[in-house]
Amino acid sequence: MKIKRTISLDQEVHDQVQVLADKQGIGFSTLINAILKGGLDSTQELVSALSGVTIPRLLEILTEEGKKKKKKK
Repeated sequence: MKIKRTISLDQEVHDQVQVLADKQGIGFSTLINAILKGGLDSTQELVSALSGVTIPRLLEILTEEGKKKKKKK
């Protein structure tokens, strides 16, 4: 069963998915569904392992650490 849901994508994500869908000869939403299904298991494992840290907060931490490493170079 399919449901309609409106989501907002970053332009870069949209463009990359569209290119991949075109190369594969499949629909945009078909590829989005495949990507989401493929990522659900690993995301569930990640959420369990984070012990209360949200994914957006984890991304902030990783971004901060990446900036620190770039400054050290």
